[in-house]
Amino acid sequence: MNVTRLVLDENIDSTVSVNDIIYYCSVEALGGFNAQLDETEIKKLGKVLSINSNVLIVEVTEDNPVPSQNDFIFCVKDDEVNLSSLTGYFAEVKMKNTSTEKAELFRLSLGFANSSQ
Repeated sequence: MNVTRLVLDENIDSTVSVNDIIYYCSVEALGGFNAQLDETEIKKLGKVLSINSNVLIVEVTEDNPVPSQNDFIFCVKDDEVNLSSLTGYFAEVKMKNTSTEKAELFRLSLGFANSSQ
């Protein structure tokens, strides 16, 4: 099993968890807010094995090179585990911005189906 250690400048967001899949792409590939990113620019690194403040241990599952210092790194939840929906009559959501800089929420949506009358 090939393993790599990613050390990030900041603490890892609390939404990242073990078994998430790490992907990355070059920041230059993004080209700005209006650019369309070609799917071939996104590279899969592998599955998260452990998380410790600002360090990710990742099982490398692809032949792609390890991301460079300026690459954009993101994760995708395992859809075998995370396929679910809300159950019940009430839901409560808490959103938290851990950045010290101003941030804007672009969109928030919720899908629901009335399961009983």
